[in-house]
Amino acid sequence: MHGPSLNIAALSDVGRVRKNNEDAFTVCDLETGARLEAGHGIWSLAVGPRGCLIALSDGMGGHQAGEIASALVVESLIAGLQADATGGTPEDLIAAAVTGANADVIRKAEA
Repeated sequence: MHGPSLNIAALSDVGRVRKNNEDAFTVCDLETGARLEAGHGIWSLAVGPRGCLIALSDGMGGHQAGEIASALVVESLIAGLQADATGGTPEDLIAAAVTGANADVIRKAEA
């Protein structure tokens, strides 16, 4: 029996004001680590037992190192969700990953 699948398309744009796009977007299969980054067409993903992460981190255009912070958030979320071995509820796992991503950004900003 096959599990659920998603068809996903993503595109991010710099907009009219900024010179560079500071947003970070990903779709990551948490089972295999396969990823889709924005702007690479349509992707079909068979959702594995660990699920998938669909994340957009806004780069806070105009703030110092916004693109670094947004990329760090996405990477930290993926790492936190892939590394979890607690077997908690999905809500608890996501909350812990978001808290960890926030702590990673604060540590990076203070370094």
